[in-house]
Amino acid sequence: VTGCLDETISKPLIPAGGTLNARFTTTVVCDQLRVNFQDATQSSSPSLSYSWDFGDGTNSNEVDPVHQYSSTGTYNVKLVVSVTTGCMKDSSSTVVEFNPPVIDAGPDIQAISSSPVQLQAKGGVRYHWEPSTFLSDPDIANPVMLPKDDITYVVTGYNDGGCFDTDTLKVTVLKNLL
Repeated sequence: VTGCLDETISKPLIPAGGTLNARFTTTVVCDQLRVNFQDATQSSSPSLSYSWDFGDGTNSNEVDPVHQYSSTGTYNVKLVVSVTTGCMKDSSSTVVEFNPPVIDAGPDIQAISSSPVQLQAKGGVRYHWEPSTFLSDPDIANPVMLPKDDITYVVTGYNDGGCFDTDTLKVTVLKNLL
Protein backbone atom coordinates (compact mmCIF):
# COMPACT_ATOMS: atom_id res chain seq x y z
CA VAL A 1 0.00 0.00 0.00
CA THR A 2 1.42 3.32 -0.99
CA GLY A 3 0.41 6.82 0.18
CA CYS A 4 -1.11 8.04 3.41
CA LEU A 5 -4.65 8.17 4.66
CA ASP A 6 -5.71 11.11 6.78
CA GLU A 7 -9.28 11.58 7.96
CA THR A 8 -10.46 14.60 9.94
CA ILE A 9 -13.90 14.81 11.45
CA SER A 10 -14.78 18.21 12.87
CA LYS A 11 -17.36 19.27 15.38
CA PRO A 12 -17.93 22.47 17.33
CA LEU A 13 -15.60 22.90 20.25
CA ILE A 14 -17.22 24.20 23.40
CA PRO A 15 -14.78 25.04 26.15
CA ALA A 16 -15.38 23.20 29.41
CA GLY A 17 -17.97 25.13 31.37
CA GLY A 18 -18.40 27.66 28.55
CA THR A 19 -21.83 29.13 27.87
CA LEU A 20 -23.22 31.44 25.21
CA ASN A 21 -26.87 32.30 24.81
CA ALA A 22 -27.52 35.11 22.30
CA ARG A 23 -30.53 37.28 23.12
CA PHE A 24 -31.74 40.81 22.63
CA THR A 25 -34.68 43.09 23.32
CA THR A 26 -36.16 45.83 21.17
CA THR A 27 -37.78 49.19 21.74
CA VAL A 28 -39.76 50.20 18.66
CA VAL A 29 -40.52 53.86 17.94
CA CYS A 30 -43.07 53.22 15.23
CA ASP A 31 -43.82 56.78 14.11
CA GLN A 32 -40.08 57.37 13.54
CA LEU A 33 -39.37 53.92 11.98
CA ARG A 34 -36.60 53.48 14.58
CA VAL A 35 -35.65 50.53 16.76
CA ASN A 36 -33.32 50.50 19.76
CA PHE A 37 -31.74 47.06 20.08
CA GLN A 38 -30.43 46.03 23.51
CA ASP A 39 -28.10 43.06 23.85
CA ALA A 40 -29.26 40.59 26.52
CA THR A 41 -26.75 37.84 25.69
CA GLN A 42 -25.65 35.58 28.52
CA SER A 43 -22.10 34.30 28.26
CA SER A 44 -19.28 32.98 30.40
CA SER A 45 -16.85 34.84 28.13
CA PRO A 46 -16.23 38.56 28.62
CA SER A 47 -14.98 38.97 25.05
CA LEU A 48 -17.78 38.84 22.47
CA SER A 49 -18.28 40.08 18.93
CA TYR A 50 -21.66 41.05 17.44
CA SER A 51 -23.09 40.84 13.95
CA TRP A 52 -26.55 42.33 13.42
CA ASP A 53 -28.61 41.89 10.25
CA PHE A 54 -31.52 44.35 10.36
CA GLY A 55 -33.46 42.63 7.58
CA ASP A 56 -33.31 45.60 5.23
CA GLY A 57 -29.87 44.97 3.72
CA THR A 58 -27.95 46.83 6.43
CA ASN A 59 -25.74 45.46 9.22
CA SER A 60 -23.94 46.55 12.36
CA ASN A 61 -21.23 45.25 14.70
CA GLU A 62 -22.29 47.44 17.65
CA VAL A 63 -23.37 45.91 20.95
CA ASP A 64 -26.59 47.98 21.31
CA PRO A 65 -27.33 49.55 17.93
CA VAL A 66 -30.09 52.01 17.10
CA HIS A 67 -31.41 51.44 13.59
CA GLN A 68 -33.47 53.76 11.41
CA TYR A 69 -35.60 52.03 8.77
CA SER A 70 -36.48 53.84 5.55
CA SER A 71 -40.04 52.56 5.13
CA THR A 72 -42.89 50.74 6.85
CA GLY A 73 -42.94 46.99 6.58
CA THR A 74 -41.96 43.77 8.32
CA TYR A 75 -38.28 43.03 8.93
CA ASN A 76 -36.57 39.83 10.09
CA VAL A 77 -33.75 40.86 12.42
CA LYS A 78 -30.93 38.47 13.35
CA LEU A 79 -28.10 38.78 15.86
CA VAL A 80 -25.08 36.47 15.73
CA VAL A 81 -22.84 36.59 18.82
CA SER A 82 -19.40 34.95 18.79
CA VAL A 83 -16.73 34.53 21.40
CA THR A 84 -13.72 36.40 19.96
CA THR A 85 -11.56 33.27 20.30
CA GLY A 86 -13.90 31.62 17.79
CA CYS A 87 -14.83 28.73 20.06
CA MET A 88 -18.53 29.52 20.42
CA LYS A 89 -21.26 31.15 18.34
CA ASP A 90 -25.01 31.58 18.86
CA SER A 91 -27.80 33.52 17.19
CA SER A 92 -31.18 35.02 18.00
CA SER A 93 -33.81 36.55 15.75
CA THR A 94 -37.11 38.40 15.87
CA VAL A 95 -39.56 40.17 13.59
CA VAL A 96 -39.91 43.97 13.73
CA GLU A 97 -43.09 45.42 12.25
CA PHE A 98 -43.84 48.97 11.19
CA ASN A 99 -47.37 48.32 9.97
CA PRO A 100 -49.98 50.64 11.43
CA PRO A 101 -53.27 49.03 12.44
CA VAL A 102 -56.52 49.93 10.69
CA ILE A 103 -58.73 51.42 13.39
CA ASP A 104 -62.51 51.47 12.98
CA ALA A 105 -64.73 53.44 15.39
CA GLY A 106 -67.85 52.21 13.62
CA PRO A 107 -70.46 54.24 11.74
CA ASP A 108 -71.73 57.59 13.02
CA ILE A 109 -74.68 57.13 15.38
CA GLN A 110 -77.79 58.81 16.72
CA ALA A 111 -78.44 58.47 20.43
CA ILE A 112 -81.22 59.43 22.82
CA SER A 113 -80.19 62.00 25.42
CA SER A 114 -79.09 60.45 28.72
CA SER A 115 -79.51 56.86 27.44
CA PRO A 116 -76.30 54.80 27.70
CA VAL A 117 -74.62 53.88 24.41
CA GLN A 118 -71.81 51.34 24.05
CA LEU A 119 -69.10 52.53 21.66
CA GLN A 120 -66.91 49.94 19.96
CA ALA A 121 -63.53 50.51 18.31
CA LYS A 122 -61.76 47.69 16.47
CA GLY A 123 -58.36 46.98 14.97
CA GLY A 124 -55.93 47.69 17.82
CA VAL A 125 -54.76 46.31 21.14
CA ARG A 126 -54.85 49.63 23.03
CA TYR A 127 -57.12 52.67 22.59
CA HIS A 128 -57.65 56.29 23.58
CA TRP A 129 -60.78 58.38 22.90
CA GLU A 130 -60.72 62.20 22.67
CA PRO A 131 -62.42 64.10 24.11
CA SER A 132 -63.23 61.99 27.14
CA THR A 133 -66.50 63.88 27.69
CA PHE A 134 -69.49 61.62 28.54
CA LEU A 135 -67.32 58.43 28.44
CA SER A 136 -67.03 55.81 31.19
CA ASP A 137 -63.33 55.18 30.34
CA PRO A 138 -61.49 56.89 27.45
CA ASP A 139 -58.71 54.26 27.39
CA ILE A 140 -60.65 51.15 26.35
CA ALA A 141 -62.08 49.93 23.04
CA ASN A 142 -65.69 49.93 24.20
CA PRO A 143 -66.50 52.76 26.63
CA VAL A 144 -70.10 53.48 27.63
CA MET A 145 -71.26 56.95 26.65
CA LEU A 146 -74.03 58.84 28.44
CA PRO A 147 -74.83 61.43 25.74
CA LYS A 148 -76.09 64.91 26.53
CA ASP A 149 -74.98 66.90 23.47
CA ASP A 150 -73.76 66.24 19.93
CA ILE A 151 -70.08 65.29 19.94
CA THR A 152 -67.41 63.94 17.61
CA TYR A 153 -64.86 61.54 19.05
CA VAL A 154 -61.43 60.68 17.69
CA VAL A 155 -60.25 57.24 18.72
CA THR A 156 -56.57 56.38 18.45
CA GLY A 157 -55.75 52.68 18.32
CA TYR A 158 -52.31 51.13 18.76
CA ASN A 159 -50.86 47.75 17.83
CA ASP A 160 -48.27 45.79 19.83
CA GLY A 161 -45.40 47.62 18.10
CA GLY A 162 -46.70 51.06 19.08
CA CYS A 163 -47.90 51.93 15.57
CA PHE A 164 -51.21 53.77 15.55
CA ASP A 165 -54.13 54.92 13.43
CA THR A 166 -57.17 57.09 14.16
CA ASP A 167 -60.84 57.15 13.22
CA THR A 168 -63.69 59.50 14.07
CA LEU A 169 -67.19 58.84 15.34
CA LYS A 170 -69.92 61.50 15.26
CA VAL A 171 -72.70 61.14 17.80
CA THR A 172 -75.89 63.12 17.18
CA VAL A 173 -78.10 63.38 20.26
CA LEU A 174 -81.86 63.25 19.77
CA LYS A 175 -83.65 65.41 22.35
CA ASN A 176 -87.30 66.02 23.24
CA LEU A 177 -88.68 62.79 21.80
CA LEU A 178 -91.90 62.93 23.85
